[in-house]
Amino acid sequence: LELKDILISTGSACSSRKNVRSHVLTGIGLSPIRVDGSVRLSFSANNTLEEAELFIEALGEILPKIRVSRGKK
Repeated sequence: LELKDILISTGSACSSRKNVRSHVLTGIGLSPIRVDGSVRLSFSANNTLEEAELFIEALGEILPKIRVSRGKK
């Protein structure tokens, strides 16, 4: 996604330098593998509908390449 100028994160900005699982995602009962495979998306009033559509398209292209089968890490 970065090659398409789309930046995503695996955690909040305040935990970006820490190597710990999200206490929020863990707190809602997600398994460690789900927490580790989660990404954070942020949008603002400055984002356009076209940008959102480009993100969805790019995500659709990349997901099959990065998706792991259930039970595998």
